[in-house]
Amino acid sequence: MTQYGLEEKIHAETGRITIGTARIIRDSLPNATYIGFTGTLISSKDRSTIEVFGDYIDVYDMTKAVEDGPPARFTMKAASFT
Repeated sequence: MTQYGLEEKIHAETGRITIGTARIIRDSLPNATYIGFTGTLISSKDRSTIEVFGDYIDVYDMTKAVEDGPPARFTMKAASFT
């Protein structure tokens, strides 16, 4: 079983039918809203980000992240507990 794929697949030798986890979840929760937060693109045959999660709400790419800079300043100080 794979997490991707909304289509059923039939194994040529055994005739076994497999369905991806995405399909099982969609069938179980037909009225749910699916939002995906992913840093890894899903893009090969039967592994489409849009197919699994639906249309994009927003895209925050690396270019925008660099423009925005760090989310908060971070400072480290040494401490002695003796």
